[in-house]
Amino acid sequence: MAISEVEAVILFNGHDGGEELALVYVANPEIVPQTWSGSRAFRYREGVKAYPSPRSAIRYSEEQAKPFTPEKAAAYYEELKKRISEVIKDILSGWEAFNQPGKKEA
Repeated sequence: MAISEVEAVILFNGHDGGEELALVYVANPEIVPQTWSGSRAFRYREGVKAYPSPRSAIRYSEEQAKPFTPEKAAAYYEELKKRISEVIKDILSGWEAFNQPGKKEA
């Protein structure tokens, strides 16, 4: 997946929006609507605090939420797994280097 495609998969620019919904959908699709437009997301405004939040999703810019679809959820999940795997491999590689005194890193 090219970077532009990866960025296109990011579904929402806020909190408790498309990204979280995508992961819940992958885990249990029966509890998530098949589509989600993001139209009910509350737009955060600097200096305004509302408790509890008036919506379950918060967006932090004027940009409209990107729609959720099962296909985007699956693509997001696969890309997330790939990125997390890369970070974990990097961490493990660094730890392995500590266990080999005198060996220079490549």
